[in-house]
Amino acid sequence: MSEPRNEEQEIDVQRLDNWLDFFGLQKYHFHASGHANATDLESIIRGVNPKRLIPIHTREPALFEGLPVNTTTVQLGQKTILQT
Repeated sequence: MSEPRNEEQEIDVQRLDNWLDFFGLQKYHFHASGHANATDLESIIRGVNPKRLIPIHTREPALFEGLPVNTTTVQLGQKTILQT
């Protein structure tokens, strides 16, 4: 779980803490950004072996073009026609 970023999320964390206390459970906190590193992404892509790869949420879409998969990069505001 991420750290709370607003008052509603703070209340949710307090509610969770109350339930954990009620049931006598210990809380463990781990931070995760939700972003995979390049090595993990490459491993996943090779494992899945997709017919086509369209990198969307990335700062470096061109890095994906070096993989052995049909890769199409898109630019914000630019129309891209995909051929099957």
